[in-house]
Amino acid sequence: EGANGIETYYHSSKSAKFAAAVHSRLVRAAGTENRGVRRRGFYVLRNTRVPAVLAECGFLTNRAEGARIAGSTAHRQKLADALANAVIAVY
Repeated sequence: EGANGIETYYHSSKSAKFAAAVHSRLVRAAGTENRGVRRRGFYVLRNTRVPAVLAECGFLTNRAEGARIAGSTAHRQKLADALANAVIAVY
């Protein structure tokens, strides 16, 4: 319930730059806690042939953050734009 913020995960070293770009843009767009970029061996990241990241854009279990995510199309659009801008910037 108390968790909030943005986390970004990657597995392959070829995804590290992409993860950093995604993360910095999401943190700026969300205006919330920076929980960092982490290397993890999640299945969805390990089993790919292309650079991949897993972006956690907030916690629905946190009452305030969940309300902002679920209740604001503008907030969700800011997050989507941040993700798209990261893809454009890196690739």
